[in-house]
Amino acid sequence: MGHPRTGTFAYLAVAGGVAVEPQLGSVSFHLRSRLGGLKGAPLQAGNRLSCRPENQAGEPMQLTVDVLEETGPLRVMMGPQDDYFTPESISLLLESEFTISPQADRMGFQLTGPKLEHARGFNIVSDGIVDGHIQVPGSGQPIVLMRDRQTAGGYPKIATVISADLARLAQMRPGAKLHFKAVERDEAVAAARQLKDWIASLPSKLTPVRFDLTTEHLLSRNLIGGTVDALSSASHE
Repeated sequence: MGHPRTGTFAYLAVAGGVAVEPQLGSVSFHLRSRLGGLKGAPLQAGNRLSCRPENQAGEPMQLTVDVLEETGPLRVMMGPQDDYFTPESISLLLESEFTISPQADRMGFQLTGPKLEHARGFNIVSDGIVDGHIQVPGSGQPIVLMRDRQTAGGYPKIATVISADLARLAQMRPGAKLHFKAVERDEAVAAARQLKDWIASLPSKLTPVRFDLTTEHLLSRNLIGGTVDALSSASHE
């Protein structure tokens, strides 16, 4: 596995799964709480992971599909506290370009761009947070809350990135530019259903891995970058 050519996160699927002790019903690792993982710590160089036996014996399979790639602005639903912002700030959110700052992780993506002014202050009684909420603290710079977000927050939330677009945002790197577009609930629900249907279709796109050992196939893989003979190799020693 090399460096990703696009995006931020890559995924490695292991037949049978990784044999680590589940916590709270999951074998994933949560960095901030130190729950799960390999003995409560993230993987380090030299760690060895055992794999569980496969549930079913069968031939190797591969999944090659076209990515369900959306382009254009990230779609948002306004609120739940968009009334805490001036009309000019709402226009700025929907008409301006923002940049993902280096302060971006699985908890939240801090954006840089035009300052969003509050109409009634930037402190509210803490209330529940969902994935995609766009908080705006006193700095006026929005923060999009991601999968490892906190459960409650005390900054007003001007809008919410719809669930179908949040994964696209998660794969954007610091320095990437983005725009927002307001949509209504019906469009957000339709996009969520389209994504759900696409994910549900993936098992039907699995195909057996064919090991083609013909000369033509091997040559097409560029397995050899050049040739030398024994005499020329010895002359360089």
